[in-house]
Amino acid sequence: MRKLRAEIIPGSKKNKSNASNVSDAVPPSSASVRISWARLLKRVFDIDIDIEHCPHCGGALKIIAAILEKAAITKILDHLGLPARAPPRAHAQIFDPFEPS
Repeated sequence: MRKLRAEIIPGSKKNKSNASNVSDAVPPSSASVRISWARLLKRVFDIDIDIEHCPHCGGALKIIAAILEKAAITKILDHLGLPARAPPRAHAQIFDPFEPS
C-alpha cells in the first residue's frame, strides 16, 4: 500500500522536495482560517446590526469576557432597566387539521 499523506499535507518532507510539481492554483497554507465569533453569529442568525465595529468611532470590537454567573447577569440587566427573567412560555396550541380555518 502506497502512502500519500506526505504528498498531501503541507510542510511534509516529501512535499518540500517536490515543490516545483505543486500547482500554483491552490496556495499552501499552514495557518488555519479562523472566523470571529461576531462573524459567525452574524452568519448564523442573519443579524443586520454591525457587531464587529463600534457605532461611535468605527473601531474594531473584541469580546473580552463572557459573564456566566446568574447573579452578575441579573444585576447588570436590572441596572440597564431590562428584564432579568425570560418571558413565560405560552401554552401549546391545539391544531385540528380537519377544522376549517
